[in-house]
Amino acid sequence: MRSTRTMLVLALLAALAAGCVPLAIGAAGAGAGVAYARGNLESSFPVAVPEVTAATEAALRQMRMREITVIGSGIDAELTARTADDDKVTIKLDSPGEGVTNISIRIGTFGDRDKSLAIYNNIRDELIRRGHLEP
Repeated sequence: MRSTRTMLVLALLAALAAGCVPLAIGAAGAGAGVAYARGNLESSFPVAVPEVTAATEAALRQMRMREITVIGSGIDAELTARTADDDKVTIKLDSPGEGVTNISIRIGTFGDRDKSLAIYNNIRDELIRRGHLEP
């Protein structure tokens, strides 16, 4: 029993050192879970890709992001922008099925959990304002 516990602790420490353990973050209001792992914040919305794309672009503009570009179609999209600190923001959207959009947010090379979560919250708030999500 003690050997198993020791092995579990060592495995957890190794995973933490490698940056492989996801950090779950609560997501109030949207009803979806949010996870941050390996520099990416990931979640999903029960909203189609075109609506999430438009809300994401609006949220980035409200946050005064620069150099906003949108590339994509009705089933997937990628938005890029620059923060005031000149960090690159990459947001990938794809649809695993009708009326659902997976979202992945990455800031810079290594990620930034707090900035990613702020962007996610602004996108969620914009979807609520537009009537696509319940508050």
